[in-house]
Amino acid sequence: MNYSFLKDIGGRAEQQDAVGIFTLEKQTFMVVADGMGGHEGGALASSTLLKVAENQFLFHNNSAIKSPKEFFYLIIEKTQEELEKLAHNRNIDPNTTVIFALIIKNILYYAYIGDSRLYLFEEKNKLLFRTRDHSLPEMLFQNNKISEKEISTHPQQNVLTKSIGIDSLDKAEYGELKLNRFKNYQILLASDGLWAMISEDELYNELFSTNQIEVTTKKLLNVAKYRGGENGDNIAIATLAIRKKNFSLLYIIGASLLTLLVIGSIYLFLNNTPKSERNHSDENKTEIVDTIRWTTG
Repeated sequence: MNYSFLKDIGGRAEQQDAVGIFTLEKQTFMVVADGMGGHEGGALASSTLLKVAENQFLFHNNSAIKSPKEFFYLIIEKTQEELEKLAHNRNIDPNTTVIFALIIKNILYYAYIGDSRLYLFEEKNKLLFRTRDHSLPEMLFQNNKISEKEISTHPQQNVLTKSIGIDSLDKAEYGELKLNRFKNYQILLASDGLWAMISEDELYNELFSTNQIEVTTKKLLNVAKYRGGENGDNIAIATLAIRKKNFSLLYIIGASLLTLLVIGSIYLFLNNTPKSERNHSDENKTEIVDTIRWTTG
């Protein structure tokens, strides 16, 4: 696996997005959070969530995460506890979105609240999956009031139906996606500062270009920043490439030699068996057949 992540302040006065990718043996954890709540509140919420997420992941340094769903929900619960302590007497209302992606072996586990997205692209079939925003525009799209393309340009695009906050009771949406080890995938996590500026086709074309993943990630961020202009939103992006497993030439040669060895051994065994033993075997078969005929009448 190759991965990269970046963030940019865009045209805002403060950076309220947070992003990170953490790895342990056979486990990769991706996080994007988009803070809300005005000055200080949004940055506090997203950075706190990212720190809690990192600590909870590193806690499993010597053990596999047995229940990704419980793992995600625990991060959200502990984030809310931390925010309650930090926001006490500060007169702020820290809130944040989040998208988690956890890859263990050939399974992609995810959970999210808000409008930070996960995209799963496959080289031949393009977009396989994307999360559905917890937002007013997404709700309008699901009810056939607007088109999917209009979500990113809707005047109430920032109106969310779910978020993580001190008093929030919103539950994260959870899912699992099985990956085929013989296919090429690209996983993208992004805040709305990125996905609102770049179409799905553009994302796919760049992710499966010949560029190194660090170059691709930087290019997508720069495109989003340019299109957002001087009033553009904060941007956070995390990308991860999963390359299919190919049989090596040595593996193919070894398997072929083993097959030939087995066939050769069988051939030698049959040709080295004494004729008398083969005849005796044939006589036994004849006696068995005669016995069956006699028994069945």
